[in-house]
Order: sequence, then structure tokens, then C-alpha cells
Amino acid sequence: MTIFLICFQEYDSRSGKAFILCVVTSLMSRVHEKILQSSEICYMDASASFEPLNTSITLLYTSCAVGVLPLGLFITSDELEITLEKALNLLKSILSQHAFYGREA
Repeated sequence: MTIFLICFQEYDSRSGKAFILCVVTSLMSRVHEKILQSSEICYMDASASFEPLNTSITLLYTSCAVGVLPLGLFITSDELEITLEKALNLLKSILSQHAFYGREA
């Protein structure tokens, strides 16, 4: 059974709110819960903008003996610092108490 946890912020050009979509799959949740390295190292890989929507996909990973494992992802309408901070906070809000091997970020 595949479970996706999703959280989003709607785009609003009048108030300046960026679009943010955060996704955590069941595999990503299990990596958080079972892999010790998820509490020790986490790195992000951001893509270039995808036309015509001008969105960016950012993946969070951890490394362990078997290689690179995913921790989460978010899609944003821009790459401003405030947007990335909000995206990380939204992502953390949908993670369980087992996030980052029990460290809960």
C-alpha cells in the first residue's frame, strides 16, 4: 500500500505567496524511521526551473551503506530564501514523530 503525505500552500500573486507542494511517500517515511543516517546527514538537490510553469523541484536525501535514499521533496514557484524556509517547515509539518530517526528535525 502506497501512502503519500501531501501539504501545500496556494499561489497568490496579490499577497506574494509562492506555490509550495510538499510530498512524503511511504518509502521516504520508512527511511526516516529506520535509517540512522537520516538523523546525521541530509542534503538537498534542487532542479532548474521547468518552463512554462517556472517551478523548481527540490529533493532531500540521506546517504548510507546502500547508497542515497530519499527523505522528501517539494515543488516551489520560486527559489527565494523565504519560500525555501516555508517549504522546509511545511515538509516537517507532515512528517511523523519518527522524522530524522526520531529527532523530529
